[in-house]
Amino acid sequence: MAIDLVVDPDRDAARFRLVRKSAQTMPEIVRPTVMTPYPGTETWHTESRRMITGDNRLFDIRHAVVPSRLPLEGFHRERVGAQTVIDRKHLGLRTALAACRVARNVPHGQADFARMPWRRNAVRTLEPRLADDRLPVRYELPPPRPVDIGDRQRLSTHARPPRSRG
Repeated sequence: MAIDLVVDPDRDAARFRLVRKSAQTMPEIVRPTVMTPYPGTETWHTESRRMITGDNRLFDIRHAVVPSRLPLEGFHRERVGAQTVIDRKHLGLRTALAACRVARNVPHGQADFARMPWRRNAVRTLEPRLADDRLPVRYELPPPRPVDIGDRQRLSTHARPPRSRG
């Protein structure tokens, strides 16, 4: 089982330490992801007014698109560091034995698992995150339409019309 732990960009270094510590005590695989306001969600209407970019490439749960308490580089460093620490807890003897059982599927074309340990550092490094933030914007998401946030039901794209009684 894997748990996606949604990290609010408004966290400081002390909060990231707490995330690392608590995630290490959980038996499940924990992936810290960044709170991202997606179109059609409640956070799109409640958080998008604070968006620092509308660049659609950055809406991927790995980049901060709302202001972070830490400087952007510090935020990415803490998030990538937390993921690295959490990943290490699963690299023990028990994992190696389980990998041997799964590795028997490699001859049948299921080789992604065999490549994973070598790709992990390429996926979870700081430099690509910062480089993405510096690229020119090619497509910017339009801002959300104004909605009365007091009526939470209207924030959902799947809201049902009220039932008539009678």
